[in-house]
Amino acid sequence: MEWIPSEEEYNPEITKELWIEFIQDENIFNENALITFACIQKAKIATCADMAEEFGRSANFYNTNNWRTGERIFKKINCPLSEREEGGNRFWSVCCLGRSSVQGRWEFKIRPELQEAFEETGMLEGIEVMEKKEKISCIMANIAWNENDWKSPSDNKTNFRWTQVEGNIPNESWNFDFDNPRNSEEKIFGFIQFTHPPKNAERDKFLIIFRSDNKIVGFYGNAEIKKEAVKKSEYEYSNIVGDKELVVLLDNKIDDSDYKFLFGKERVGMIGFNYLNPIDAQTILDEAIKTNPNQIDTLMKIKEWLNQGDTQMAQEDTLVKKYANLLKNTKNLILTGAPGTGKTYLAKQIAARLILDREINNFDKDLSEEEKKQVKSQTGFVQFHPSYDYTDFVEGLRPTDKDGNGNVGFERRDGVFKEFCERALKNFVDSRKSVEEVAKETILDKQFDDFINGFGDKNLSSDGDRTFSCKIYEDESGKYFACKYYSSDREYKITKDDILTKLEQNKPMGTFEKILYKEFNKFCNNQKNIEVNEEITEKGKTLYATANVNVREQPNTSCKIVGSLSLGESIELIKHLDDGWSAVKYGGKEFYISTQYLSEKKPTDKMNFADPLAKDRITVDPTGGNPYLVVVNAKRAADGSYKPTLSEIFDTGYYMEQGVTPYYEEMYTAAKKDGITLTPYSGYRSYERQKNNYMFHL
Repeated sequence: MEWIPSEEEYNPEITKELWIEFIQDENIFNENALITFACIQKAKIATCADMAEEFGRSANFYNTNNWRTGERIFKKINCPLSEREEGGNRFWSVCCLGRSSVQGRWEFKIRPELQEAFEETGMLEGIEVMEKKEKISCIMANIAWNENDWKSPSDNKTNFRWTQVEGNIPNESWNFDFDNPRNSEEKIFGFIQFTHPPKNAERDKFLIIFRSDNKIVGFYGNAEIKKEAVKKSEYEYSNIVGDKELVVLLDNKIDDSDYKFLFGKERVGMIGFNYLNPIDAQTILDEAIKTNPNQIDTLMKIKEWLNQGDTQMAQEDTLVKKYANLLKNTKNLILTGAPGTGKTYLAKQIAARLILDREINNFDKDLSEEEKKQVKSQTGFVQFHPSYDYTDFVEGLRPTDKDGNGNVGFERRDGVFKEFCERALKNFVDSRKSVEEVAKETILDKQFDDFINGFGDKNLSSDGDRTFSCKIYEDESGKYFACKYYSSDREYKITKDDILTKLEQNKPMGTFEKILYKEFNKFCNNQKNIEVNEEITEKGKTLYATANVNVREQPNTSCKIVGSLSLGESIELIKHLDDGWSAVKYGGKEFYISTQYLSEKKPTDKMNFADPLAKDRITVDPTGGNPYLVVVNAKRAADGSYKPTLSEIFDTGYYMEQGVTPYYEEMYTAAKKDGITLTPYSGYRSYERQKNNYMFHL
């Protein structure tokens, strides 16, 4: 099956040089991302499920890190995205190509430009693809009740709900049989009757919690599970083995009625077991410790073993996931515990999982700086105390130094909850805006910050006779303007948000607001003039294209292409922008080209066009007798004199083979009637021009 998306269908428009920059940025390619791409590169079959089997970790680990890396790149440069047929974006396609494998799984391959960047930098060399830590999985297994309480085997087969081996005591009856000669000095064997083994059998270590007759009866710690039962004697079979010091039959069985929520059913599933997360296994262990004081040594050993290695992370994430889902369903969650037990940190983990919608093992290590900012902008922490009231939380009157001279007045001010609600509302409103609108507002916000910081104390006059004195004050909510009429002691306050809201929504302004807006406009114009003056020496320069490059309507790769420059073609510079783009004069108007493709030196000026492939070249009739078929490559060269019969496409300056041109013009005219304007992107290149292109890139 072909790799998708194809180059014709989708290209993220990221050069090798830009990939090199990205993979060296820890905020984009973090440790888990590099592990993921190292595994994709080295995998026998690079599907998430196959990599999980080959290298360890979960399938979701590989899928999530591939997806999130592409998403981080998109947020960084707003690159084009591939869309699914059913809607939505494929973030994984920014970094990879994919196809359906023989098994029906989705296989990944690193994009060629990214692969080249990895090879050039050596970033994937030395990365350990195998999971280092041993995984511990927890299951609850259903076994039949032993009428002798496992002190000795039971021969009453009617007690056993599962298929039995003929002729002897059922295999489940031998569990917890410490004296059986089939055991070794360190290991004790046992049996679970399952319809199919756990998905990670023969790979992970297990904590097996045995359940029988609605009671939790014992544990096998550091256990191995075989996919097939092994014959131990003529009639005895075993498919599990645990450390003898971590195997315990409880003196006091635990009634599981309080723990049914752990597995969601009245009894363990018909496959013979249910998966448990480490947190829930801990809960059951703690109950066992509480009710079996005489067996506390063994039970504590099991608990310590469970807490080692990778289970700590699994435990953390499982707990976070559990509480995050609970919060989504109930909208409220109370965490209790003594000071210093990690309640605040756990709350941050829960918030991060809900906001970022991915596994969070460690808030401090797993989140990029950008992600931490995102979480911070969507969370708030409040410390309640005995004097904390409605006015602190929602809104209320607050004392203020009205004139800076100690004359106290009162003003209504939002509390922390109302401020948070307004932030949430703004976030919701912004989510419905275009990227361009949000970017424009962000720029406006920064400009206004600069305006406030340089404002000082001023006397402002309207077009009439009204004059205001204006000062800048600052409180916990930020900086604000305080002004008063000269003819009155009445003071008027206006915040940055007040002004910005009216600017963005075109709301009517009062007299002072209009004056302030006029000052703001004057400030912006002065800033613009400064910017132009700094760049005046650049204006009018002649620059040359270092490759075939698009000319765009706006300084980004998502906007409309209005034309193109060929290698070595000149263009007049207007100014260089700060974001890697240059404003140029094209067709008498201002358009944009990526600065990296422009140079003050004409590329062909000092180039040696000696042909390195001359000795290997075979010159052939490029048409092969067919004027519409031309086959040319590095070793099958067109004769330098070859030139097809050309005709210009309308008056565009692009040329096509004469026999094709009428059909193109017919298509162009038909499309025009439907409101679609076709723009020629490429046409015939002369031998010399193509040779120059080739040599330049070589």
